[in-house]
This record gives sequence, C-alpha cells and structure tokens, in this order.
Amino acid sequence: MGFLSKFFASRQHKISPAASRGAALSDDEQYLSAAPLTAARRRLLWMDPKALGLLSGSQTFIQEGNQLLTVQFTEQDIEWARCVNEYAVKAEQSARAEQYQKAIDLYKDALRLAPGCDLYLMSIGCCYANNGDARRGLKYLERANEISPGEERIKRNLAGIRQAAARVGR
Repeated sequence: MGFLSKFFASRQHKISPAASRGAALSDDEQYLSAAPLTAARRRLLWMDPKALGLLSGSQTFIQEGNQLLTVQFTEQDIEWARCVNEYAVKAEQSARAEQYQKAIDLYKDALRLAPGCDLYLMSIGCCYANNGDARRGLKYLERANEISPGEERIKRNLAGIRQAAARVGR
C-alpha cells in the first residue's frame, strides 16, 4: 500500500452520515473549522463522478500551490469519492429543484464523510444564500475560499453572495 493510500485510509470515516447526524446543530462551527482535505482528495471530489473509474491505478498530476504532485489513486480512494458523491449528486438535484434546505442537509452529509471539502462548503453557502440567508452563506463561501483561494468557481460565487448581502444590508 502506497503512502497516499495509507494516509487516505487513516482519514476515512466509517460512520454513515445519516446515522451520525443526531440533533440539529445550532451553529455550523463543526463544518467551518474542519481541516481541509488533501489536494488529492479535493481533486477527486471536484471531478465528474462518471470519470472516477478512469483514475483507478493511474498516475495523475495535481497542482498544490507552486508544486506539481504526482499521485496514484487506489480503488479505495475511488470508492470513498463515489460514496461521498452519492450525497453530493442528490444535493445538487435538490438545489436545482430549489429545495435548498434538503440540499444543505445532503451537502452536510457529504461533509461528514469529507470534512473540510471546499466544494461542499461552497455549495452549502450558495444554498443558504438562495434560501434567503446570505449572511450564513457568506461564512461557508469565505471558508471555502480560505481553503482554495485560487479556485475560480468559489471566487465567483463568493463575489456574487457578497454583492447580494451588501444589497440587503446583511
């Protein structure tokens, strides 16, 4: 087992998100304070879920700051990403149907399996903003931007929510 596989295996969560949900959180500090995912894990979750199977056993390059890293994804890595993506795909469908609270809950389920995922933090922030809570959404977008300051999609969404929050006076 390679270094990345061992590292990923040690960080993998075994508890189902729905089972660990428990009582509703009064604040979102658990999600906003989680350590960021590794560059390799972030890359897996930003990919089209249909393309994940093509990565198993292959080497790929990942830009992390000024460094170009070479990683090899295992079946375990791919299976983790597929499991997390099951929640994210359902969340995205709910958001498109303007069922923002349902989408938020599903993205939070994904975050329980992938704490510190910038993509899901961004998505939750957008859902909160679309649901009329721009202030809370802004917190999520700002955290996503802290994790991945070079990610253009996060920057665009953050700028849009900041403008919307400024119009309504927060």
